[in-house]
Amino acid sequence: MVALRQLNLLLMSIATIIATMGTVFSVQADFNVHTGQWEGDVSAQTFTEYCRGDLPADQQASFYAQLDLAEQALAAQKTTAAEAAMGKALSAVYRGGAESDISVKCLGEPAARRWLTTKLVIQRLAPQPGLYITAADRGKDGLIEIVSPQPAARFVQSFQTIEYIADRIETDRQYGAFILAQENAIEKACRDAIEPLTKQARQKHQSTLAAEDKAFTRPATEQETAALNAIDDAEEFTSVIAGVELNATTPKETLLAQLRVHESRELLREARIWNLKDYDDIQARPTSQRAQKRGEAMLAQANDTGLSPGTRDQFYEDAIGYYEFGHWNTQVTKAKSAKDAIQPALKAENERQQADREKAKEGLASRAEQIKQAQKEMMKTEAEKKSFKDEADALEAELDF
Repeated sequence: MVALRQLNLLLMSIATIIATMGTVFSVQADFNVHTGQWEGDVSAQTFTEYCRGDLPADQQASFYAQLDLAEQALAAQKTTAAEAAMGKALSAVYRGGAESDISVKCLGEPAARRWLTTKLVIQRLAPQPGLYITAADRGKDGLIEIVSPQPAARFVQSFQTIEYIADRIETDRQYGAFILAQENAIEKACRDAIEPLTKQARQKHQSTLAAEDKAFTRPATEQETAALNAIDDAEEFTSVIAGVELNATTPKETLLAQLRVHESRELLREARIWNLKDYDDIQARPTSQRAQKRGEAMLAQANDTGLSPGTRDQFYEDAIGYYEFGHWNTQVTKAKSAKDAIQPALKAENERQQADREKAKEGLASRAEQIKQAQKEMMKTEAEKKSFKDEADALEAELDF
């Protein structure tokens, strides 16, 4: 997990470069395409070593000229032009490595201060300001206000970004680079926000697990009961009309179990996202432990030979789903073997059901034809009555009654 986090930090660092640049520039590692020389040893152990050797005067001049253009563009509210100028400025002084600001800092604190100030102005003009500028302008409270209401996946992504911002500044400090006052403030805002956000995530994790327990064991709601009763009524109506006995192969209790399982699985997935703790063993996660418990419950029902093969097959599938979620591979294998064992019986059941459906279909068709004939007879009778009445009326008129 530590290696994975380091990889994520590296990927986020690369993304930061791209976002800051606004334009793509061509630099191969620490090779300066302008001078044709290798500069800025990216394997340097310290900031001083990294910045060894002054850049050519024309490259420094290009950096400051482009930085001037970026500031002028921002004064005119031309964000796109400012980003393009910042990208060109960076390409002029880039020494290699993953963190762009380090290259700028090689020019000294005044240049780094201007660079950071300009970068912050650009971020303020974004349609949706990011967490970096929020930390700079609104501190800990601003970060918490933005992140707290976010749903689980977005919350965790934002939380990791806050951690990365703070860790990146600390990494630069450990590398020996100077840290600007604004950077110190940003780091502090992030550090101060981490603890309350961690507490919130922990509470969300616990409450979601509690909600899962309630969902898995709850009784049917009034709406669900009405819907399930409607299914029974429809089957009974079909049986009466078709003249065929249709035995329900999926009891109401089984359908309700499927509703519970669906809710349970969704809540387990959400609870797992809320858990910020790293685990070397995924089976040690609380959600994995809960999934094993649910898998055992579904497996016990699936092993009930008194249930229909179709119901048992579904319960085996539910058990497998829980075990796979918790990475209980041995249990997955056993449940799949048990599921395979009932497939012949399930096939026979499906064939019987298909035969019953075909028989019911024929019965319904026959009944429909009977109803049509009865309608025709009724219409014929009504027509005969009308004809007789018309003849009687005509006779009465003729005889002058």
